[in-house]
Amino acid sequence: MPFVDLSEFLTENDLTMQGLGPRDYVVPAPDVDTGLRYTALSNVAIKVNKGEAVSPAEMASLKLEGAEERTFVSQILSDAVVDQMREDGLAWPAVVRCANYAFTHFAVSPEAAKKAFEAGVFSGKAQAPTNRAARRGTQSAPRASRASKNPR
Repeated sequence: MPFVDLSEFLTENDLTMQGLGPRDYVVPAPDVDTGLRYTALSNVAIKVNKGEAVSPAEMASLKLEGAEERTFVSQILSDAVVDQMREDGLAWPAVVRCANYAFTHFAVSPEAAKKAFEAGVFSGKAQAPTNRAARRGTQSAPRASRASKNPR
């Protein structure tokens, strides 16, 4: 079996965020245990989004308030990056949006984070689907004509 050098592929793990302040913020990739926890949370969020059954414990894991939210943000971005953002005067909503982006980047994929960003998900500006079928992610079946409902 031929040898494949994955060293570069395996070391490109950190996320660099640009355009937020006077510097770039380098968010380190999570360790294995943290990454697995992110993935589990992401899977619950995906189930909720799809309308699938979610246990009360799973729902509770998604609700972060106060100290839990601050801890989550620090875990995702790292204390060092949060401190840099604080020093640079970034507002809390911007820091949370960065954490949400990083979470999606690491827990789902870089592509998913980019798509969610472009759709306005992290800023709360995502457009709601305009009809029920679009909101559910399905297309409605064509309506039957009256003739098909009333046989002759």
